[in-house]
Amino acid sequence: MSHSADQAVRYVALVLAYASDRDEARLADAGALGRELVARGVPVEEIAELHEVALRALAGRDPAISLAHVADATSPPLVELLMAYGLADREHADARRRSERLLADQRSLAQLGELAAVVAHEVRNPLAGIGGALRAIAQSVPAGQPREILDEALARIAALNTGLDELLLFARPQAPRLGATVRLRAFALESAAFVRRDPRFAGVDIAVEGEELELAADPRLLKPMLLNLLINAAQAMDGRGRIVVRVEPRNGACRLSVSDTGPGIPPEVRARVFEPFFTTKRAGTGLGLPTVRRAVEAHGGTVEIDCPESGGTVVTVELPRAPSAPLT
Repeated sequence: MSHSADQAVRYVALVLAYASDRDEARLADAGALGRELVARGVPVEEIAELHEVALRALAGRDPAISLAHVADATSPPLVELLMAYGLADREHADARRRSERLLADQRSLAQLGELAAVVAHEVRNPLAGIGGALRAIAQSVPAGQPREILDEALARIAALNTGLDELLLFARPQAPRLGATVRLRAFALESAAFVRRDPRFAGVDIAVEGEELELAADPRLLKPMLLNLLINAAQAMDGRGRIVVRVEPRNGACRLSVSDTGPGIPPEVRARVFEPFFTTKRAGTGLGLPTVRRAVEAHGGTVEIDCPESGGTVVTVELPRAPSAPLT
């Protein structure tokens, strides 16, 4: 038996008191006891033993009491206790799963960090040499087909370097420095201007709406997070369409949403978009959205993806206004 004598005495006293006065305030005490039993690790089977003790105590106090009255007097506390027990048990199970997932992620990241450092060293240096040689050749080649081929090769090298940057950023996450105050709408305007300058997205209209909100955050982590969301949205629309970034307060937090007019994400793909290295793009690394989630959770925030029936995709990020305990 893993429940304590004190818990048994408290439950019996609670049931007897409720049978006498039917004071519903006592049901809250039953719920609190249910949560306490979960925290103590008491299996649900022992609740039946607790309740049996309470039934015997009630029958002993009044031998003439009817079974119907016993059931009527003791059912509400039992139901409240079981409901609270079930909810708390589910929360504990979810917390255990999150802890196990984070531990597995940390182990994988340690291995990935070592691999990323080796890859970056072995690949980036030769790429820099190749890129420098190609740029030197391109300067002496007149405009035309050969020059276009060289420009394409340089673009591919730039894409490889971007992939290496994403790999290093994901494999070696930085703890946020929450001393800075970030003006979220101004930050969104700056990021939108950066994406507009990309020739690939000349056909994308980006609007930033909402009020200015300030929060304690790390700009080093927020900048790649927001750029990833905007670039993903622009790519989803094949470089043509409208993106709306909206900043608004929400329950004491800052909500930032990025919506696009693209085709949306199928449910089977949406379930996996935060998995590292999962991608449906030809040239993607599959690290963009996992990096977004990492940055958001490091600030104690949340990120969700929705595809409304009207079409498109909406990514919603909520960040606390004040420094919050990161999910590490």
